Amino acid sequence: EQAATMLARLAKAAGKDIGEYEPDFADRDSISSWALEAVGQMQGIGVMNGTGDNNFSPKGSYTREQSIATMVRLLFYIFDGNITRAMPS
Repeated sequence: EQAATMLARLAKAAGKDIGEYEPDFADRDSISSWALEAVGQMQGIGVMNGTGDNNFSPKGSYTREQSIATMVRLLFYIFDGNITRAMPS
């Protein structure tokens, strides 16, 4: 949930308005109230898809692999799928 919050803030800082989404994970009640909006946003745009069995595991660990995958997905979202726009020329 902390990662979702940071990623949502990064998208906002990059000028992307994500809009409002409600998370629909089976363990939604375990997500902290301060993180609900960000988790919903990251799920809604496909950056975070949960840990399996429709769970988010908000108190679980966030692996290096998960962080790389979510950052790449967020970059594609921010740059409308044209990641080369993010690269220096």
